[in-house]
Amino acid sequence: MPFTLTPVPPERFADRQNEIERFVRLVDETVTGLPQPIAILGGWATGKTSLLYKFREVAKESDRRIIASRITLDPSTKDLYQFVNIILHQLRADGASITFSKRLKEFFTSFKITVPTPIGEAGLEAVHRAQALPASFYFKGSLKNIWMNVAEHGIPAILIMIDEAAVLTKIEGSLEMLRNVFEDLFMDGCRYMPIVAGRPDLLRSFGEIHSPIARFFHNQMSLRPFTLDEAEELIEKALQGTSVKFTQSLVEKVWAVSQGHPHFIQRICRVIYNNRPADVVDATVLEDFQVRQRIFDEDINPFLEERFQRASSLEKRLLLSLADATESASLKEISAKAKIEKRIASQCLSRLMEKDLVERIERGRYQLFHPLFKDFLRQRPGKNSD
Repeated sequence: MPFTLTPVPPERFADRQNEIERFVRLVDETVTGLPQPIAILGGWATGKTSLLYKFREVAKESDRRIIASRITLDPSTKDLYQFVNIILHQLRADGASITFSKRLKEFFTSFKITVPTPIGEAGLEAVHRAQALPASFYFKGSLKNIWMNVAEHGIPAILIMIDEAAVLTKIEGSLEMLRNVFEDLFMDGCRYMPIVAGRPDLLRSFGEIHSPIARFFHNQMSLRPFTLDEAEELIEKALQGTSVKFTQSLVEKVWAVSQGHPHFIQRICRVIYNNRPADVVDATVLEDFQVRQRIFDEDINPFLEERFQRASSLEKRLLLSLADATESASLKEISAKAKIEKRIASQCLSRLMEKDLVERIERGRYQLFHPLFKDFLRQRPGKNSD
């Protein structure tokens, strides 16, 4: 199947050329001794993870022997010690897989991680506190030790990429530790390049937008919807190696329906591919009742219904209120429409953003995560009974 609903492999990565070129420039600055932290910001399924994979490939393709390590966080990451362990174990695994230096490979393979590991439900309470130094001590010490060894072998920089970075807001002290440790390492001449990826409000969720943490990640890349040209490239790359061709008219229709959202482009094209009347497919396929039924009634709508059911009863009322709004809506407007107290509505909206159902845009206004979701909620049977 040429179309996928999971992050695309680097060889099928479409466009984002501006972000890639900027990434290369920032890596160059890091290599020269001016480390450049990056924050990749984007809504649900807009390609943040795929971009990290592409960045890693671009870094490895260069002849400068850069080490790039990608870490995915999930809600099970409980505390600073576990967070540090995850990063160091992944970095060790990535270092042990390099092929250009036998001695470096041996170093990473034998590198010992000494961060205390939580034991049982008591966590670090089960470890003698007198022996457990702050997590930042182990983190900085380990990273400095690694840098001293790799620098001897001509490694110009190490990239630490953290996906699903919103989890950091749930780990007390993780953001401050990340900033403080890497700033100290920068001052010590260690050329690490931290990269975090998360929702559009990631930096705002770190605290005030002008806080030290937000300023630290001052290189921000906001992933917008695909342009028509980018959507065309995505589809062409997906169909490479097949005998199937989507005409320009069909690409334009898919782009318009999906609003340029990478996930919905893939989802719509997947159904069209599986139900194509011929190897050359044009826009008339979308006039076929059965094809449209399979795209919406059998694929997109059940998918959106499943996402809708993640919301509580109060949250559903807010979603339906947002669906009735012409464009975006303020907290006051949403709470009044849903007949929910403003304070409670604010808490519900925060949870809906965590569930990737709502986005907060500028000036404190909110909108549903995609226009197709709005259309679905407006037309959903029994919408007033939820």
